[in-house]
Amino acid sequence: MKVNELRVKIAKLAAEGFCPSKIAEIIFGSNKYREKVRYHIEKLEKENVLRRIRGTRNPKLYTKGDNFWKFINKYEKKDGKNGNHVGWFITKAPLQAHHFFYKFNVLAPPSRPVPWSKAWAPNNRHADCEKLKRELCPLPREYKSDIHRVWKCSPGDNFGKIVTIKEDIGYNSHTITIMMHHEELYTKEDLQDIEHVMLDRAMQIAEFLQRAFGYKLGLIEKVNEPHYAFELPDPEIVQIAKKHNIRTPDSWFDDSNKHNHFETSKKRVAQAIIELPDTLEELQQVVEEQAKTIMQMHEDLQKHKAISQAQARFNAFLIKTIDALVQDGIIDAKVLQQYMQADANPKPDDRRDVV
Repeated sequence: MKVNELRVKIAKLAAEGFCPSKIAEIIFGSNKYREKVRYHIEKLEKENVLRRIRGTRNPKLYTKGDNFWKFINKYEKKDGKNGNHVGWFITKAPLQAHHFFYKFNVLAPPSRPVPWSKAWAPNNRHADCEKLKRELCPLPREYKSDIHRVWKCSPGDNFGKIVTIKEDIGYNSHTITIMMHHEELYTKEDLQDIEHVMLDRAMQIAEFLQRAFGYKLGLIEKVNEPHYAFELPDPEIVQIAKKHNIRTPDSWFDDSNKHNHFETSKKRVAQAIIELPDTLEELQQVVEEQAKTIMQMHEDLQKHKAISQAQARFNAFLIKTIDALVQDGIIDAKVLQQYMQADANPKPDDRRDVV
């Protein structure tokens, strides 16, 4: 086993509350390697991967340090998957935003050729597709069919993504549809801003088409509702879900393009999932704080117990000493009794109150 793989296993087990002897039994099958485990734990503590729980002495117990997930993500063996997940969902893998499509009515056709990568006329199998690519604005009546043309490009924008531009020419309609790229989202702030970001980028592309090729386009229109995809750690989950048709109108499973996705069109659901790791981490912090409070209370109780025991031993010693002094005649028993009664029943203060 490589050193970093060993350290990852030790860090994860230590963060779950296992002591060095138990970790050695789990990894090596024997607790005789506990000193080796303890050595790595001390190094991980210095690197702030693990943090010692205050109040634990024998054995020392640990929880996750500030650099725990950074260390795990760097050295954990992936085996083609991201092993860091909460239940079904990958916590560190990004959420993907899909199907942001925008449509514009074409008010005036292009005045310069567009480098279409594909063109077709659905109802005319004999149409000259290469000619369709070159024509500025072919007439559907000549082809006896609607005409569709596609260009996949990164059209001079400043976000470096490939988008698909589709032109649809019908007998009574002429539109441009901009199919935006998939976008990876890492935080809930990214999710909240994605619609504004995509709309702004679609407007940039529309401006580019008008400037570069002479189009005149109308107002922007959103074609459909986007959806959000989460990569699942186990492909078997998607296979079972699709086999038994487990889905709702707003959420479904998808295994196309060699992905294992849980997808939803509800932004509220996507936000709940992307916040799940932070929510669990906050809960864990609350639990750890409560554990620290309990440990502190335990320490205070032990201190109070020790003081009480010391006081009891002192009282016993004092009684034994006084008894010995009385027996030896050093202290008169009657005088001692009078003193104790006087101490138990103090005389009232003879001083008069000042009015």
